[in-house]
This record gives sequence, structure tokens and C-alpha cells, in this order.
Amino acid sequence: SCGVQRPLNGPWQDPIPSSPQVDIGSIPKPPYALKIEDFVFYEEPEILTDAQRRLHSDVEFLSSGACDGREFGTRGCVEASRHIYRKMQETGLNPRIQTFRCNERIGRNIIGEIPGTGKDFIILMPYYDGIGNINGNFYPGADSNASGIAALLEIARRLSDGGRCSIVVAALDAHYRNMSGAQALSKE
Repeated sequence: SCGVQRPLNGPWQDPIPSSPQVDIGSIPKPPYALKIEDFVFYEEPEILTDAQRRLHSDVEFLSSGACDGREFGTRGCVEASRHIYRKMQETGLNPRIQTFRCNERIGRNIIGEIPGTGKDFIILMPYYDGIGNINGNFYPGADSNASGIAALLEIARRLSDGGRCSIVVAALDAHYRNMSGAQALSKE
């Protein structure tokens, strides 16, 4: 059963190495992996904005064989969490990890905050886990929810200067396990 329990390593500590465990270059891309030439552009690809390139790069990585569909509790899901953690660090969010258990597996919510000057706050919280492999079929999850995480990271980059409202940026795990990541976050 999925129950929210006390964090495993202190209140928010579950260290994520700064480099991935999987060498992305050694993993063959599935034939349907995203490529820049697969997108329809109203402009030439050479003049993509930096934001478009970042969005594409994040969706491509999260949908790649390195993340293997991001099924909760798998190596691919851990690779996705590492990627999100590093991207939040690059944005200056000072991310932290909230760990929880669900069905004897460890889940990880990655949480950052953009401080505001007022007392109000906004929470942005897409999930990042996917359905992974089912009966040998790989489900990359580009639109469920790699694109949501890519958008979250880009929004965080653009809002990193802050404003009146504080913004909590949370990438949630275990959506496909009774939304256990959201439950864990709500208990904090």
C-alpha cells in the first residue's frame, strides 16, 4: 500500500549525484524518439529561441530510453529525478528532495521555491513519473508528462527573479500510484 511516511534521510535529504548514472549516448533511441526535425516550425529550426531549445531538450531526455518511460520506483524514474534536480539547480531554485515510500519503493518529489516579497504563494506541481513498459511496449510519456515538466522548468527560469507571490515548484513522483507524491507533499 502507498502510505506517506516520514522522510527516509532527514526532512528533505536524499542526495542525487550531479551526474547521471546512465550514459545517455550509449542508449539507443527508440525509432519514435523525438528529433528536432519531427517538429513543425513556423520558422526555420536554425532560429529557434533558447527557450524552445531547452523545452525540446528536456522533453527529449525525459522521453528517451535513459528514462525508460519513468515508471515509479525504477532506474528510469530516478534518472528523470536527477535531470529535474540538476535543471532546478541551474535555475537557482536550491531544490530539495522529499522522499516517501509506496509499495516498498522509494518516491522522490523534487521541490524548489522562488521567494516572493508577500505572504501569498502559488504552487506549480506537474508529475514526472510515467507508465514505463507494459508487456514489452515502451511508453515514453512525452505528453504525459515530460512536456509538463519541461514547461515547469521553463516557467521557473522565467520567474526566477521573484515577485510579490512566492512560487513553489514541485515535480511530483508516483502519480500513477494513487498520486502518492501529491499526498506526501500535502502532508509536509
